[in-house]
Amino acid sequence: MFETLGFTVAEFERFLLVAVRIITLVNLLPIISSPSIDIKVRVMFGMFLSMIIAPIIPVPEDLPVTFIWLIPYAIKEILIGLLLGTVSKVLFEALNFAGSQVSRMMNLSMVSLIDPASSDKTNAIGQMYYFIAMLLLFVTNGHHFFIQAIFDSFYHIPLTKVVFHANLVTQLINVTSSIFIIGLKVGAPIFGILFLQRVLLALFAKVIPDMQIMIVAMPLGLMIGFYLLTIIWPYFINSFLIIFEIYKNDLIIFMKLLGNA
Repeated sequence: MFETLGFTVAEFERFLLVAVRIITLVNLLPIISSPSIDIKVRVMFGMFLSMIIAPIIPVPEDLPVTFIWLIPYAIKEILIGLLLGTVSKVLFEALNFAGSQVSRMMNLSMVSLIDPASSDKTNAIGQMYYFIAMLLLFVTNGHHFFIQAIFDSFYHIPLTKVVFHANLVTQLINVTSSIFIIGLKVGAPIFGILFLQRVLLALFAKVIPDMQIMIVAMPLGLMIGFYLLTIIWPYFINSFLIIFEIYKNDLIIFMKLLGNA
């Protein structure tokens, strides 16, 4: 039947495995995975990429003869998509963490918005960091990296050749733990100055017991925080671009570990 359509059974199985990995990954990648983009659009985009990529990938020699035995390979491809998609979200989760810390120091913890990327409640400063980071990605063609990462995943992790070993778990822990490190680096200027402001207010409370610190602390924290938000963007842009380069290397290393390269 397939021969009459111009391709063999093995080529059709290859396309199915490629499509499973890509569709799983597309539904987790930053920007593309936003709930504002309809699931049908994401699936069709994944199928479109699959039709481009599948013909340039060699047909694996160990593909099963019957489709029922293709299920274990499909499950492996889904796991690859889930792992790569999880790692790809690390940078933006770090920005959200940085925003939550800055919001807390600015006394904006109770202010929440709906995150368009996850439909969950998030903090206002984290959302601002997220949108500025999205703009930077588009301006610097960073979004091309995520498309390229889909193509490169088949080079680093050939079909049916994925390997799960101990080093992969270690790398996954290192990558996910970097959320806190990146978050602190991004939010360091505002976080550090607002922390010093609280220390100074605590000293004033000791020196001047009659001073109503609680009345002064909230508006003062807001004023300093908003002022700092108007002047830290050169630092934020420079830090984000440097961190994004490190993040790209970490994602490539993770792909190589999955492929046991």
